[in-house]
Amino acid sequence: MDRLSCLYFVFGCLLTGVRMNVLSIYGFIPGNNEIYSALNHVPAACMALDDVNNSSLLANYTLQLSVSAPECDMSDGVLDLIEEMITRKPAPEQLPVMFLDGGCNTVTESLAALTGQLYNATMVSFGSSSPSLSDKDRFPRFFRTIPSEIQVNSLRLAIMRMFNWTRVATLHNTESGFSVSSDDFSASYNLLYPNSSTDGSHEVLLSRSFTHNSSISLQQIKDNDIRIIFAWMYEEEAVITFCEAIHLGLTTKNHVWVIPGWYAQGWWKNADKDTYGRCSRKQLEEALDCTLAVDVHSYSHEHNMPTLSGHDANTFASAYCNYQAVFKDMVAKNSTIFPFSCSNLKPSQASNRCPINVHTYVPFTYDAVWSMALALKRANDNLTNNSSSSLCRFSYSNANATDAISDAMKLTNFRGISGNLVFDSTGSRIGLNALYQIRRVEPQGLCLKLITVHDPIKENYTFQNSSLIVWKGGHVPRDRISVKPVYLSTWLVKALHSLTTLSIALVLAILLFNIAAVRKPLIADSAPHINTIVLVGCLLLLTTCYLLGVDSNNPPLASPGSKQRYAAICMLRMWFLTIGFTLTFGSLFGKTWQAHRVYVDSNLRYKSFKLWNFLIILSFLLLIDIIYLTIWTVVWPLQQSTATQHVPGINSNVEDVMEQYEYCSCDKYDYLIGSLYLFKGVVVLFGLFLAYETRNVIYKYLNDSKYVSIATYVVVVAVGICAPMSLVLAQNWFLHIAYVVSVMLINVACISCLLILFIPKVVFMARGKDTLLAPGADKEEERIATANELQMGSVDPKLQDRAAQKLKGNDGANAHASISSETDSGVNTNNVNEMAADLAASSTEKVVGHFNE
Repeated sequence: MDRLSCLYFVFGCLLTGVRMNVLSIYGFIPGNNEIYSALNHVPAACMALDDVNNSSLLANYTLQLSVSAPECDMSDGVLDLIEEMITRKPAPEQLPVMFLDGGCNTVTESLAALTGQLYNATMVSFGSSSPSLSDKDRFPRFFRTIPSEIQVNSLRLAIMRMFNWTRVATLHNTESGFSVSSDDFSASYNLLYPNSSTDGSHEVLLSRSFTHNSSISLQQIKDNDIRIIFAWMYEEEAVITFCEAIHLGLTTKNHVWVIPGWYAQGWWKNADKDTYGRCSRKQLEEALDCTLAVDVHSYSHEHNMPTLSGHDANTFASAYCNYQAVFKDMVAKNSTIFPFSCSNLKPSQASNRCPINVHTYVPFTYDAVWSMALALKRANDNLTNNSSSSLCRFSYSNANATDAISDAMKLTNFRGISGNLVFDSTGSRIGLNALYQIRRVEPQGLCLKLITVHDPIKENYTFQNSSLIVWKGGHVPRDRISVKPVYLSTWLVKALHSLTTLSIALVLAILLFNIAAVRKPLIADSAPHINTIVLVGCLLLLTTCYLLGVDSNNPPLASPGSKQRYAAICMLRMWFLTIGFTLTFGSLFGKTWQAHRVYVDSNLRYKSFKLWNFLIILSFLLLIDIIYLTIWTVVWPLQQSTATQHVPGINSNVEDVMEQYEYCSCDKYDYLIGSLYLFKGVVVLFGLFLAYETRNVIYKYLNDSKYVSIATYVVVVAVGICAPMSLVLAQNWFLHIAYVVSVMLINVACISCLLILFIPKVVFMARGKDTLLAPGADKEEERIATANELQMGSVDPKLQDRAAQKLKGNDGANAHASISSETDSGVNTNNVNEMAADLAASSTEKVVGHFNE
């Protein structure tokens, strides 16, 4: 059957007059596109054509290739097609059975649509990677030996995953190929990070596009502090964009740009001179240093493996060099050489003008011609076996022939110079990716260094040789400023907690002393119940020191629900601090207020101190605090808040960090804390005024009034200096210093106040005395009354009788001596005179009445 089919084929070709050994291919290779320049790719295509014709692949045919070199412009490419197919109108035996296309996406899209839908012809491109060309509805007979730009997105995602970057931006030109690739990247990103957003703090994808000017998009990237930028644009736009990025500070050691790797060599040198007016070439080269570039890989990573053509990477480069040298000479001698036929290119056996490196995409061109030859062979075999026809009867109206070629292309699978060539369902090659880095190498300047070859099928979201990448800062940049939570030092907290524990132990010891000696005259006439309230207030204040040392670094607050617990700690701090301060200073204020009453009205000097007078003052202050804090807790409860502070690296090897501090805050916090401070400040200042006024007052039933005044001074000074200081330090994020100042303030204020109040009492009682003596007076007669009763300020009836007898006996001399003693002690002279007159004129009943009151 095969022999019979072959005979039919031979006789059919002879009868129709068709030259059975010629199959024409027509190519469109841009003449002004440096990457896919005809000077580089026509020699590769002609070399492949010769290798096919010299092989036994198409035994009964000879391939013929003619090439035009349109500008990289859609209209120019269409005009070339019209001129070839309509104006010159090739003879039936010279009709192109397939079309070869270059790497200008806009031209390819137009030509692929026309040839596929108008002529039913198959087109193979070696350089157009636009994702739009994968649309089989628009381009049903289009194939390409270069992978789609979308395939490179797997490498972009691998870079992200390798370096743990989740905050990224995409910046692309609105040209359709770039837009589709960028959109595909965004879709893949959202699949990896479904919770991503455009304004979140963790996974962030910011997509920006531009038509001519990218400055607005770059400003938005800067405003969002995005440091990893994936770009899709042409070389000219890349130069303008990088110049703008330099001015915006987006090319520092903390930023990483990932750009296409198919830019022409030295593309930054070919920009318009006007463009360099925005930045110098030196600035541009500094900005591009260490920039990453991604592209498809055009050479098989197994360089020594033989291919279908018999070449390996080394022999291919040597043979190609000869073709290219001859072709360049031909173009130099005749600039109007196009349309060009490969039959006119006869390479020399040797050439001394070979380039050092073969152009990046040349292997794709070479393999494209071989894939076309294989498809033609398979199509011809299928036609011969199935329909007793052949490609010698090819016409665009012959659906069997056109479909056979297109179907044969889908089955392509061979090892070429660019690696194993297989097409996916969209007609795009399944190939390898390559990661490059732009490096500064002296004295050559910038160059492109291959980092690794990435297999998207095998390696998925990883790649090899990441350690070969050089970073400007000496380390992998982070996709955001590293947020470093700042907590209180553990040893510092333990040290201050230990100090606070000692302070509390001292307060408890004083409290026990105050309770044990409550019936001693010395303690009884110092208002021991008020002293107990002062001690309780100090305990609350010191307990606040423990709460100040609690942060999220503590285990209870590092578990689920920590924010609620931290909020509770915040409110407890406020309650303990406010109530403790009111109990402590309010008690001192109450004592000072009673002493001031004696200072104003001397008749009260010999009246016992009424506890309810003090309780009214203290209850009033506490009531205000409770109402205020209750409203604050219910309406504006304190919550855990965080703030950050930028800390630049001390040198290029140390990255910037963002220190994160936690603090208590709420709505209206400034107004609430300001109002509370204002109220307490007014009370403190008024207490200071009273303490100054009563600094020399001696009141028998508050025998420590002088020390109360001193303690008030200490509290005012401590609060007045340290409280504002701790606020200022906290607002400026001096966390440890503010904590130390706050804790020391509470400890020093409490302990100083208590020592001033109780040290004199302890010293006096240690001497074996429990009375305060007036100079020259009888010890028993003039001592301060003991606390025989629980009521403060009570006196012994025996003392009342003795005092009454003395006054009844007109013992004026002793009374005068007592008054003089008080005068010498600093009591106001006028008041003393009044007291002397009262004592001289008073009767026994009146004196007794005074004591009873």
